[in-house]
Amino acid sequence: MPRSTQPWALPYDLKDLSAFRYEYEGTTRGLGEFLEGNRTNALLVLKDGKIVQEIYRKGATEDSPLGAPGHGERFAHGHG
Repeated sequence: MPRSTQPWALPYDLKDLSAFRYEYEGTTRGLGEFLEGNRTNALLVLKDGKIVQEIYRKGATEDSPLGAPGHGERFAHGHG
């Protein structure tokens, strides 16, 4: 899909997610473990139409082409 010529500018309301935990297969894990375990290079967390966290890793930037649509859906449900 080509980039939009008129992208939306989403407002920021940055939150500290370092205390975020989730349980998977009986083990409690943190956000860093999720990112590493899923080989995630970028994560954008939205809540109420605002960016609450924007993380880039392993050389990725906001301008990096990131593919594989749908992969983020399995973890993209309201926490917090």
